[in-house]
Amino acid sequence: MKIALLDMDGTLTPTALGMAMLGSQRATKLINPAAMKDLGRLYQEARSSVTGMYALYEKYAQTLAGLPESAIKDLAEEVWQREKISVYPHTKPLIDTLHLAGYRTLLVSGSPDEIVRLVARDLGVHAGSGTRLVRAEGQYTGHIELAPALPGGKRAVLEQSVQPRTVDWSVAYALGNSWPDIEVLNRAGLSLLFEPHPHIREAAQWFGIRQATRQTVLEQTRELLSTSLTASAHDVGGRK
Repeated sequence: MKIALLDMDGTLTPTALGMAMLGSQRATKLINPAAMKDLGRLYQEARSSVTGMYALYEKYAQTLAGLPESAIKDLAEEVWQREKISVYPHTKPLIDTLHLAGYRTLLVSGSPDEIVRLVARDLGVHAGSGTRLVRAEGQYTGHIELAPALPGGKRAVLEQSVQPRTVDWSVAYALGNSWPDIEVLNRAGLSLLFEPHPHIREAAQWFGIRQATRQTVLEQTRELLSTSLTASAHDVGGRK
């Protein structure tokens, strides 16, 4: 199976949609200002710290404890309808290119699952998975079920979405821009690190991961897919 793992925030969309949800007017009616401020501070710390990342998601789960799932779904829908016009121009052509090449596309993000699934739906991605919180009787319990942005999180999503043994990692495609993406970027045979934060560039260079910008990512993706196809054809020809 040929899979394509796509990050969302800062890669396909210019903004972190999870933070856009928390910063919306509707959210202020659901979440108290002090918790909002703490989440904003932790988000900044999490950009360069694994410890900060854990603290951010724990705080997020605790903040939503007791809220109805329906309220967060409505919030996600409202924010996505507002933010969808700002999706990067390369996003849809990139997804279409991967589909034409026979890839199963997976959108995996640290943003809330409620909005990630909407983005996947509207962009035509085969499946989407974001941060999921435990629910009971329609309300959030304050506990995390799945957090793709935490270490090992994106691998866990992959294991839930497809049969890992069926994945051909030599032709797997991965696109991301942050620390949580490095694991899958390093494993995938075709990977691009998109406009990374400075502290991630060294890791990318160490692992030999190519870097891309919004101006080059579509053409670089097409080049990777073309090179992979050519190599596969040569392999088949050599076995005749």
